[in-house]
Amino acid sequence: MLGVTQTAISRLEGDGEPATLEAAFGLQVVFGIQPRLFCQRLYVTVEDTVMKRATKLDRDLRGKTDPSSLKKLDLLASMVSRSRLTAPRA
Repeated sequence: MLGVTQTAISRLEGDGEPATLEAAFGLQVVFGIQPRLFCQRLYVTVEDTVMKRATKLDRDLRGKTDPSSLKKLDLLASMVSRSRLTAPRA
């Protein structure tokens, strides 16, 4: 159903990482589980990288009161909130 090889399935079973984004979404269709739960290590790596960039942007925006900066600061606050509440950790 996923359209992947037996090798890709073995890789998934071995280390929990789908070979492709298409396979990850296929797993969600078949099993109803979000791709980040199948790809926990990758998700954590990406989240950490994005949050480091967000921290730098937050520092650069602090003290600014123009509408664009305030909008970005709101987005950053929302990201932090979601990260702390819902991010699965490997």
